[in-house]
Amino acid sequence: MKFKILNTVVAGLIVLVSEAANAGIINWTEVQHTTDFNDVLDFGNTVEAINATNTNSGSVTVNGVEFYNSTNLLSAGGFVGALNSASTSDESYDNFLNSFDYGNGSDLTTLTIGGGNLIDGVDYFIQLWLTDLRVASRDMSFGDGNGNSVELDATEVDFGQYVIGQFTATGDTQELSLDALNSANAHITGYQIRLSDVSATSVSEPSTLAIIALGLMGFASRRFKKKS
Repeated sequence: MKFKILNTVVAGLIVLVSEAANAGIINWTEVQHTTDFNDVLDFGNTVEAINATNTNSGSVTVNGVEFYNSTNLLSAGGFVGALNSASTSDESYDNFLNSFDYGNGSDLTTLTIGGGNLIDGVDYFIQLWLTDLRVASRDMSFGDGNGNSVELDATEVDFGQYVIGQFTATGDTQELSLDALNSANAHITGYQIRLSDVSATSVSEPSTLAIIALGLMGFASRRFKKKS
């Protein structure tokens, strides 16, 4: 009996250590104002792309990227109507931005993302969105569990905001923390994780990956200047 209890405790500790380790450092680029479907990164390969909405079936494709519908990110499920009748002039992007998942209150909430498909030591890009035009103010902090966080405003300019980050996987999933800064519930519109072609074929060349990361930051900077 003692050995059975000990084995259970050890197994539990192994799971906890494994989960705690899956928190790669995310290097965030500058927050961007959501504008049109060209916001959506489409290079490389899709690892996971989620549209937070009020159904667990179907998907929406934006700029060639297929986002699968989910109500499972946060406890209260999904809501539709975040654009409050506004439009980006692209039906697919409207469908994506018009919904979100919410719940868990203002305390720090952690999501496990990546679907178990990440590879330890490989570099990935993450892009996430926050949109809710029904309210005067809704701010969220998103982080990596290592103290690196970024704040998004769901009501900024026309359609809220999005941000891009880069991280090196420390396991087959990645930790993403959410903290509601001025509301009673955490919110998220959706996200995607992408593996660059170079990461897929040449994992052992960090200098090449660094060049891609710099290019990504350049993309974000150009988008920001265009929108400004």
